[in-house]
Amino acid sequence: MERTKEIETRKAEIAKLCKEAKGEELNKLYEEMQALTNEANEIRKAADEAEKRKKIAEQLNDGKLKSKKIDDKKDDKLTNKIDSTEYRKAFMDYVLTGEMPVEFRDVSLTANNGAVIPTAVMNTVVEKMDSYGTILPLVRKLIRQVLLYRLRLLLLRQHGYKKAQPLIQPLNLLLV
Repeated sequence: MERTKEIETRKAEIAKLCKEAKGEELNKLYEEMQALTNEANEIRKAADEAEKRKKIAEQLNDGKLKSKKIDDKKDDKLTNKIDSTEYRKAFMDYVLTGEMPVEFRDVSLTANNGAVIPTAVMNTVVEKMDSYGTILPLVRKLIRQVLLYRLRLLLLRQHGYKKAQPLIQPLNLLLV
């Protein structure tokens, strides 16, 4: 409310200044008046929306408005359906043939995905990845070695053998 009073005070000042202003000064005062008017309108709209929200909350609390509870059980039904042995069998058929039975299409087919992977299958895949997880450090080491060799070659090409040796020696230590 304080800002609204400030806006109204400034608008009154601008009205007095406009009587004597000319040219560019008048244009600046006009633009400032428009900006203040827009800001005041936004403040009023925000206050009106807050008042509407307050009235709705009061009516809900008083019981004048009835509301429905959101049903969280739909997600449970979906999870139970995906974890069922029937869905796992249907998923296996989908992987093999590309066709999903009608009763599972609404559960399994999504926008850009073919089907939702059953939880049991996903957990098995994660376990297998963990058991074969020793390959990732080896891949990282190989990538690091390749990058260091490329860097050595680049230094040799740009600086020649003699000038590049002091730059390459620290890289050789990283390869060990």
